[in-house]
Amino acid sequence: MPVHGWTIPLIGTLVLGVSACTTPSPTETPPTPAATTATGTPDPTDAPSAPAPVLTQATWNEPSSELIVSGLVGGTVDANTVCVFRFAHDGVELTRETTPEPGPSSLDCGTVYVPSDELGPGEWTIVLAYGAQRSAEAKVEVP
Repeated sequence: MPVHGWTIPLIGTLVLGVSACTTPSPTETPPTPAATTATGTPDPTDAPSAPAPVLTQATWNEPSSELIVSGLVGGTVDANTVCVFRFAHDGVELTRETTPEPGPSSLDCGTVYVPSDELGPGEWTIVLAYGAQRSAEAKVEVP
């Protein structure tokens, strides 16, 4: 009978169609548990950086006969610590403290002026300190 003739091929087609759909095809490898599990240790690149003092100016101004020094502290806007400018030459040390002004991403330590009557002639080494952090040295020749 024609009805039965169609039934078998349709069932066979359906079975083949269903079995073809249920056969998994590997398209990508699932991630391993080790790759997705957090270790609990903080990533050192996410740690906040330490404040970084930087001398932005250190120069002798001949017309006013004074040493002019400016600086900032990057990596913080916490103005609870003073900026300390340190001057050293032949065993003589001078310091100037300023209260920093917070900016969007750093602290402005301002500018200090050291008159010639407080300095002797020669090469002076200047450093900006902020807490335990120190800037690179700058050297200025005072006549």
